[in-house]
Amino acid sequence: MAATHIQGAWERGLTVNFNTVNQFSAFSNNGNLALSGTEADRQELFPTEGKLTQWGVYVQSNTIATSDSTIRLRKNGADGSMIITIPAGGTGWFSTPTGTFDSVAAGDKVAAKINTPNTSGALVITNCKALFAAASGTVVRYRNSPWSFALNAGTRYQALGRLAGSTTEVMSVLRSAGTIVGLHVVASNSSRSVNDVVTLRKNSVDQSMAVTVNGSGTFSNTANPVSVAVGDQISIKYVGGASASSAFFNTVVEFIPSGQTFDVLGSWEQSANAGTTNYSQLGGAQRAFATEAAASNPMLQAAILSAARTYISVYSLSAGATGRLRINGANGNQTWSINGTGEFKDLSNTDRVAPGDLVAFSVVAAAGTGSISLGSSGVTVRPLAPPVFLRTPLFIRG
Repeated sequence: MAATHIQGAWERGLTVNFNTVNQFSAFSNNGNLALSGTEADRQELFPTEGKLTQWGVYVQSNTIATSDSTIRLRKNGADGSMIITIPAGGTGWFSTPTGTFDSVAAGDKVAAKINTPNTSGALVITNCKALFAAASGTVVRYRNSPWSFALNAGTRYQALGRLAGSTTEVMSVLRSAGTIVGLHVVASNSSRSVNDVVTLRKNSVDQSMAVTVNGSGTFSNTANPVSVAVGDQISIKYVGGASASSAFFNTVVEFIPSGQTFDVLGSWEQSANAGTTNYSQLGGAQRAFATEAAASNPMLQAAILSAARTYISVYSLSAGATGRLRINGANGNQTWSINGTGEFKDLSNTDRVAPGDLVAFSVVAAAGTGSISLGSSGVTVRPLAPPVFLRTPLFIRG
């Protein structure tokens, strides 16, 4: 059993005003959605039993200066054990106390409950993190942001970790072989009375793993596993029925790696202009930041990082761009040139990271004209086992 990163992001930053009382956010990947008083619209499904630890968030700014704010894990509509305390005026990373955890059973639905004091000001959250250890084996969960689905007889696509659907197909490239074992859609607050079909795609081809969503509820397909080879491109296709009514869709894809590595994936369909330097989080519904600290994510386990990459969906730069993995504010070993559309990557170099190291992506677009649309990104993680110290008896020869 290996713990895997849950890496999430709030694509445009989650603004939390003072006097926020029992409002709900997604646990890990909220996209650009505001807080909701309806918990079901922000819950995410855990199809597999396991344990959550080391939950934390990054606070980019905080003008709530009089007393603490709290974020509490919620499980099936009730308070869990883990609480993140954000001190008055505090910025940076804040995590649950060491040793605290929440166990989840298969089918549990998890959210985050946020409360701030009734004073003045606001805080902005951009990143989040946690570790998930499945009760048996290694299970990686890719969870897309909740989004308001109101597709009237149309088609949309998502990469893994994306916040909303795109009319053009955006794909996540997996660099770890294995099997996708489940596609799950939680539909809430639905006024749709038509059949919406959600299908997993591999290399732009529909797979047999699909679910039909009608109304509110949890809709899953675990009967049609999809094998994944290194380099396969994965996306999710949504085909809406003939209705302009809406529902909230939360989609989870579960993946079991066949080896010792897994991929942290993100999607950030955002334009970057020539002559700019852009930083993004490792995973989730990313965005481009001018400030690296807002995008940097602490590693939660010692690991070897490899195959850092970005997928470019639109390209019109006159002078190219360079992608890099950044570690603790400096360039890592991995770098790749970007000169068109498609996947660009470094398959030659690796970076070793320790717990607490701050990691981010950067894309530097050279001076000139034009722009690029950064569709998705990924990095492959091989966790390193903690050192084992053997106590050898000391024999003294008399």
